[in-house]
Amino acid sequence: MFDLTAYTTEFNLTLAEDRAEFDEKLNLKGTETIEMIFKKLAQKWARGVKLNVAISNYTYSVNIPTKLLYHYIAFDSSGYPLNEQEMINNIVSLLKLCSTAGADVVLIKEYMFYVKAYLERWIKDLEGNKNSFIRGNRAIKSFGMKVITSANVGCRDGIPEIVVNPLNPLVTGNSPLVYKKDKIREGSIVLFYRNPLPFFTPAIVRFSDNVDPLVVGVSPLVWTKACLADADGK
Repeated sequence: MFDLTAYTTEFNLTLAEDRAEFDEKLNLKGTETIEMIFKKLAQKWARGVKLNVAISNYTYSVNIPTKLLYHYIAFDSSGYPLNEQEMINNIVSLLKLCSTAGADVVLIKEYMFYVKAYLERWIKDLEGNKNSFIRGNRAIKSFGMKVITSANVGCRDGIPEIVVNPLNPLVTGNSPLVYKKDKIREGSIVLFYRNPLPFFTPAIVRFSDNVDPLVVGVSPLVWTKACLADADGK
């Protein structure tokens, strides 16, 4: 189990001077990419950081597992997260609020709620995937992408097709979650599934410039059958 309470550094951010101190320790220049921010966090507070804010005699807290996030989140060449974008963006917003002396503590509390909920869901997904019986490409275990369905995607030789852009990180290997030797190629046979449903569907890879590099396309009929019509995940 991943322990979100196994932190070594704690900050109380209720007062403006507390947030000014946190800003000094965080030491963001304003020019860092999101990847650089998380790399700095992982190096500075490797076992995580706990942020607290007190309102009306009640303390609100969130534990951010810095090194775990930096290890499992993939970034593109510009330093933008390729997965869990909403969670990562909310964490960055929280960090910037916590390092702003004049920030509203109520707003900080609201972002703490969002980030805590995101992290709890992400940790639960991570724990569910880490013991996957599939070996080889780590992308299969922990790389999430938006799926679109299109009537232009069908089957080849009785095998469902999955359409990806040639610039997709699964193809280029431009992601820490994809080993160079495990890059997929046109004609590769892969397994896909909707997390957290453990129903793996084989598919053959077809390249197309008509899909976004961070999107995969499948037949709507195949997707419905593969997910048992439960398609509200990722």
